[in-house]
Amino acid sequence: GRPWAAIHSFPLAFRSWAAAYEQGVALRTVSVRQVPEACWPLHAKVRSRLHYYLADREAHAAESGARAVLAHADGRISETSTANVAIVQSGVVITPPATDALPGISLAFTRSLGERAGIPWESRSLTADDLATADEILLTSTPSCLLPCTRVDGRPVGGGSPGDVYRTLLEAWSRAVDLDIAKQAALAAGIHTAPAR
Repeated sequence: GRPWAAIHSFPLAFRSWAAAYEQGVALRTVSVRQVPEACWPLHAKVRSRLHYYLADREAHAAESGARAVLAHADGRISETSTANVAIVQSGVVITPPATDALPGISLAFTRSLGERAGIPWESRSLTADDLATADEILLTSTPSCLLPCTRVDGRPVGGGSPGDVYRTLLEAWSRAVDLDIAKQAALAAGIHTAPAR
């Protein structure tokens, strides 16, 4: 028969994540918008990534190494080019609803870990103002599992370093997979001593 599936593989970017687990990543709000639902369903994992590329290019131009966070035309936060976004306000993790962002597997797993740890979760539409006033911002994706965002648009998030909810969830991830995720990244990146926790 004819082929019906394609697999695209690449080495995981452990070197770039190793420091991010401890220092966090930067996000920038950008003018590039999420592709409207009228073009393709938000829940479709589409390989057309031009809008993500343009968004990240705009973010990098504003701040070296920053990732773009995309919003819909009406300002509702969607996601980054590679991760779901969640914020923490007063100990509650808040995620965009499934109508605003691709429902990520890693986000769902992180939520299950958080709920088991007694961390409350909500889903509601988020705006750039929510990002700017968050105590913590979390990014979930399959390759890196969970990363903290410590800067948005050049300003610190919370205290400017990874927060307690992030640390609790990363430890829960590590226990669930029986592997210290941050240490694995450090070792794979050639950093022989994992960053201090």
